Amino acid sequence: ALDVRDEQAPLDLPPHMLNDLKISHRDNMITFEFANMEYSSRGQHEFQYQLIGFDPEPILAGRNNTAVYTNLDPGTYTFQVQGRNRDGVWSRVPATMQLTVLPPWWRTWWAYSLYFVLLAGSVLGYVFWQRWQRMRLERTVELRTRELSREKRRSEELLRNILPGGVANELRSAGRTEAKQYDRVSILFSDFQGFTGISEQLSPAELVDELNVCFKAFDRIMEKHGVEKIKTIGDAYMAAGGVPDPEKGGPLAVVRAALDMQEIMQERKAERTAQGRPHFEMRVGIHTGPVVAGVVGLKKFQYDIWGDTVNIASRIESSGAVGRVNISASTHAEISENPDLVFEA
Repeated sequence: ALDVRDEQAPLDLPPHMLNDLKISHRDNMITFEFANMEYSSRGQHEFQYQLIGFDPEPILAGRNNTAVYTNLDPGTYTFQVQGRNRDGVWSRVPATMQLTVLPPWWRTWWAYSLYFVLLAGSVLGYVFWQRWQRMRLERTVELRTRELSREKRRSEELLRNILPGGVANELRSAGRTEAKQYDRVSILFSDFQGFTGISEQLSPAELVDELNVCFKAFDRIMEKHGVEKIKTIGDAYMAAGGVPDPEKGGPLAVVRAALDMQEIMQERKAERTAQGRPHFEMRVGIHTGPVVAGVVGLKKFQYDIWGDTVNIASRIESSGAVGRVNISASTHAEISENPDLVFEA
């Protein structure tokens, strides 16, 4: 007989003809009951049994003819039992029965296959996620690098617009610039005569537009002749030849730039007069001599020049005639032998 959970287990075949018994993992108690085929002297029969896969060795049960097992792990076991008659003779061949405790669904092969698929999918998903994160980070870094490169180029362009090229490079590489002494620099000053009175006849927008037209034309002229624009102050325009590169913008180049400036002003005068609009007239003064040049400012850099040469050039401009280029004796000495120029005392 065979009991499962202390209830008689219905079997398809008699126990001695059953080769394999399968029970659920929920059947936590199974009882094997056995008897000797010798019907005489039943009380003198003895038994030994073993559940191979669970019992480490056969168990001598004496005259007890039952074996009880509880909470067996899922797996395959073989139960075998031998009997001994009253003469002390053991049966030569033990009676056997194979017992299979079925695992719960979460411990079946298909469940483990599912676990493997889920684990593999998770690993692959994590790998792809990491790769995607890395690619996104690389794209972000690349975009930021491009933005920084663009910002750097803009900063460099802005710095070059504010400062001479060589000075900007020195400031960018060293973080500072050294003031330098120049022995032969031609300083150009210009301003518009009667600026205050004429500006009162113009709207703010028209005034700024007219100044912008003139100063942009002056900037192009300075670039053409290799003269360095220093700054504008109100209606005054200041430039210098021979700084920061002593080989560029000599006295002759500065004088030619001044003549081109006056020519531009004559063209603007004719155009504005034809329109019936007020126009500016300009004085220009040039002086040649030594100066000190350098960069000043902490957040807003400015390349500037200092010295008596600057002051003299300013006075020569203010004492000059409108529509003419007034030069000092030192500048005249530098260019007097040029046959293309006409000088007036």
